[in-house]
Amino acid sequence: HDSASTAAPARLISNSTISVERQESSQCKIVRPTFCTEVDWSVPEDQAEKVLRAKGDLQVEMMVINFQGTRECQREYKSLHCRYLYPKCGEDGQPKFPCKHECESFTKKCKGTLLRPCNSFPDSSQCAQTETHHHHRHHKAFWERIFG
Repeated sequence: HDSASTAAPARLISNSTISVERQESSQCKIVRPTFCTEVDWSVPEDQAEKVLRAKGDLQVEMMVINFQGTRECQREYKSLHCRYLYPKCGEDGQPKFPCKHECESFTKKCKGTLLRPCNSFPDSSQCAQTETHHHHRHHKAFWERIFG
C-alpha cells in the first residue's frame, strides 16, 4: 500500500491516538474554518470534506447571525453547531459529536431549536464534552466585536 498517504497525518496525531494513523478508512486532519474559529482539534477527514462541499461553515454563520436570543444562547448555539459540523477525532478515527444532554439543556434554557434534533446527538459515553469556561473566556472578545 502507498506509504505516502499514511505518513502525512502523523504529525497531527498525539501519541494517544497514533492508532488512527494505521486506519485507512478514517484519517484525522486539522481544519481551519473561517467562521468556526474555535475548532483547534483534528476532525475525521471524511467529515471535513463533507462540510467543505456543503459550505457548512457559511451556513452556520448565517444561522448564528439570524438566531434570536441572548448573547450567551447565541454563543452556545454557535458552539454546538460548530462542534457538530467539526466533530473531534476519536481514538479510533470516529467522530465525537457534542453530547445529547448539552443539546437538551440548550433547548430548555434558550427556547431555541438546533439544526439537528437532540436525539441525533450521542449519549455521554460516545460524545465529546465541552470545556465551556475555557471556551467562553477565549471567545468573549470575538462575540463582543460582532454583537457589540
